[in-house]
Amino acid sequence: QDNEENLWIGYSGGIQKLTNKSLRLLYPDIINSYISSIIDDHKGRIWLSMNKNVYVLKDKLENFTESFNPDEKSYVVSKLPNGNIIIASNMGLYEIDVQKLKIIKKNIFKKSLQHLENIFVSSQNEIFLLTGVIGNIYYFKDFKSKPVTLSNNSTSLVNQLVEYDDMIVGGNRTGLVYFNGKDFDKLYDIGDIVWSLYADGEVLWVGTENGLGKYTDDEYQRINVELPNDVINAIRKVNNDNHLWLGTNHGFVFYNINNNKVELSIDSKDGLQGNEIAVDGLFLDERGLLWIASYHGISTFDIKKNRDVKYTPEGKIERITLNGNEININYLRQGLNSNENNLSFELTGLSFKDEKSIEYEFFMKGLENDYTASRGKNYNAQYTNLPPGEYVFNYRTKGNDGIWSYFKQVEFKISKPIWAEWWFIISIILTIILLIYGFVRWRSLALLRQNEELERIVKERTVEIVEKNEELLQKQEEILTQRDEIEKQKDKALSQRDEISQQKKEMTDSIMYASRIQKAILPLKANILKSLPQHFVLDLPRDIVSGDYYWFHQRGNKAVIVAADCTGHGVPGAFMSMLGSAFLGEIVSKDEELLPANEILDQLRYHIINSLHQTGGENETRDGMDIAICIIDFDKSNIEYSGAFNSLYLIRNGELIEYKADRMPIGISFNQDKPFTSHFIDFQKKDSFYIFSDGFIDQFGGKEGKKFKSRQFKNLIQSIQNHPMELQELLMHDKLLEWRGEIEQIDDILVIGFKL
Repeated sequence: QDNEENLWIGYSGGIQKLTNKSLRLLYPDIINSYISSIIDDHKGRIWLSMNKNVYVLKDKLENFTESFNPDEKSYVVSKLPNGNIIIASNMGLYEIDVQKLKIIKKNIFKKSLQHLENIFVSSQNEIFLLTGVIGNIYYFKDFKSKPVTLSNNSTSLVNQLVEYDDMIVGGNRTGLVYFNGKDFDKLYDIGDIVWSLYADGEVLWVGTENGLGKYTDDEYQRINVELPNDVINAIRKVNNDNHLWLGTNHGFVFYNINNNKVELSIDSKDGLQGNEIAVDGLFLDERGLLWIASYHGISTFDIKKNRDVKYTPEGKIERITLNGNEININYLRQGLNSNENNLSFELTGLSFKDEKSIEYEFFMKGLENDYTASRGKNYNAQYTNLPPGEYVFNYRTKGNDGIWSYFKQVEFKISKPIWAEWWFIISIILTIILLIYGFVRWRSLALLRQNEELERIVKERTVEIVEKNEELLQKQEEILTQRDEIEKQKDKALSQRDEISQQKKEMTDSIMYASRIQKAILPLKANILKSLPQHFVLDLPRDIVSGDYYWFHQRGNKAVIVAADCTGHGVPGAFMSMLGSAFLGEIVSKDEELLPANEILDQLRYHIINSLHQTGGENETRDGMDIAICIIDFDKSNIEYSGAFNSLYLIRNGELIEYKADRMPIGISFNQDKPFTSHFIDFQKKDSFYIFSDGFIDQFGGKEGKKFKSRQFKNLIQSIQNHPMELQELLMHDKLLEWRGEIEQIDDILVIGFKL
C-alpha cells in the first residue's frame, strides 16, 4: 500500500493496482475473457456464462459444463419463472434443478445454431436466443418446442430483450422493436444503435451508441448527461433508489436520476479488468452487490465500502526555459535583463492513483491580466515578451480525488532596458518632429504641381462630355421605342392573368361542388341525435374537401359510429373518404345481424386492398385509412370497439382510460392477414367516449411551434368533462385556435364525443 492507499497486488498473471477498496477482482487466472450472462438463483449462487463454459459461484468456483459435449459452445444462462436455471448452447437447451444442481430436462437441436450472445425467458415461458450482429433470433414457444428462426430488418443487432408495457421489447440498429406474437416489428425509430434496456415501471431506460435516453408514453427523450464514454452497454436500477448503474466502453458509473449527475466513476485506473463493459454485463444481487462483466473477466463492487479519504498529488516545477535555454531556479530569482523576457515553466504532479487525471492551474502575478489563470491538462506555462517589472509565478495541482493543492510561488524581476530612460525618449521625440516637418514641406510642393495637371485634364474632359451628351440623346430615343414595346407585352400579360383567374375560379367551383357532395353523404346530425342525444362532432377540413370522415348507422337497439382518417387530405383524401363510406354501408347492410366490430374492419380492409389493386410492391402507394369503430348495444349497456391506429378514450369518474388500437392500417401492410381485435366495455351512466383522427394531436403551435401531442390532448379532454357536449366542442375549437396562432392548419381534424 502506497501513501495514497493504493493497493498493489501480485498474482501469477502479473501485478494489479487497486485504487478503490470497494472493487474486488474474482478469479483473474480462470475468468479472463468475455462473459455473456450473469444471474443468481434463490440459493444465493451466481451463474456466469462464457463462450465454452458455465461457472457457478458461491463458496467456491465450479465449472458446471465440464461434463457437457466438448463440441458445445456459445453458452448463455437465465432463470425460468419456476426458479430453475436454463442453460442454452449452440446444440440444445438444459433445465437445471436448483435444489439438486442436476439436469432435469433437455431439448437437443437437430441442427447446430449460430453463435449466441444472450438469452431471454418471458413470464409466459417463451424462450428467445439472441445472436446480436448476426441478425437471427431463435424463438421457442416453450421449453419442448423446436426453434423458429426470426430474421428481418428488425432483428438485426438485437442484444437484449425486456418485458415492458405488456410487450417484449428489444433494441436494434435504429431504435426499439417489439415481438408481435409471430415476428419482431418496429416500435420507435430513435436513429441510433440501442445496446441496452431496463424496464422501470412506466419508464423504459435505453442505452445507445450516443448516450442515455428514456421511452415513455410512446415518446423518446434523450438525456444530456456527461459520461466517461457515450456507449452504454448495460443498465441496472438500484432498488428503492433514484440511481442507475451504467456500464460503458470506459468503465461503469453511478448515475443520480434526480439531479442528472454522475456521482461515481470506476474504470481500469481503479483496478477494473478492462474498460469495456460487456453487453447486459451489470447485475445487482439481493445484497445490493454489483457484479461487473467486462471483456477481460468478472469483478464486484460494494458501494457501501467506498472510501471517503481524498489525496492531492505533489506539484513541482520540472524545468524552466529562458529564451529557449534551460536555467535553474536560482538564476531566475537573482533577476533578469530586459532582453531575458521569454519564459517557460514545465510543471509536473506525482500520483500513483491516476497519472492521466492530474490537472494544473497557474497564473503570473504582475501582468496587466495577472489573475487570469490557466486550468486543465496543460502543464506548460509560456510567457513571451514580458515587460520590465516584478513578477510572482503561482501554480498548483489536482488529482483524481478532485482536491487542489496549495499554491506554490516563484518570485523574480526583469530590469528596464536603456531605451526606456528619459533622455533617450526625448531625443527620439525631437527626431520625429524634424522628420514630420520635412515631410509636410515636400508634400505641399507636390500638391501645387498636381493642381496644375488637374486643370489641364478638366479642359480635355469637358470636350469629351459634350460628345457623350449627343450620344445619350440618341439612346434616349431608342429607349422610348423599347418602352412602347414593353407596354404591349404588359397588356398581353394582364390578359393571360385574367384567363388564369377564370380557370382558377372554375376549378374552385368544381371543388366546392365536390364538397357539397361529400357533406351530403355524411350522416344527418338529426339521425345521430335520436340515438346519442349528448354528442358532438368537431369536423375541421384543412382544405375545401376533407380526408377525415365520420359514419353512423342505426339498426334496432344497436348504433354504429365511426371516425376515420384517410391517406392524404384535400381532393385525394376526399375520394378515399367516399370510398370508405360506401364500403361501410355495403358491409353493414348486407347481413341481417350486425357483424362484430373487428370483422367489419377486416372486410373494409379487404375491400380497400382489392379496389385499389394493392399487392405490396416496392414502388406501390400505401393508400388506406386509420379508423375507430364503436358498436353501442343499448339493451346490454355495452360498447364493442375496434381500431386501426386510432384509439378510444373513456372518461369514467374523472379518470381517462385508453383502449389502444391495433398497430396496422386499413390497407396493405406487413400484418394484413392478421385480424383486428375487438374490445368490449360495459358502460355506466355519465360515461363519456371519444374517437378521433390524428389531426388535432399533430397540429403545430404554441410558443415553440411544437406538436400538440397526445398527453396534452388527454389533459384537454379531462379538463372539459364538467361541461355539456355542445360546449365541449366549442372549448376544443377555441383551444385549437389558441394553440395554432398564426400557424396554418396542417391536416384535417375530426373529434367525436358522446355521453351515455
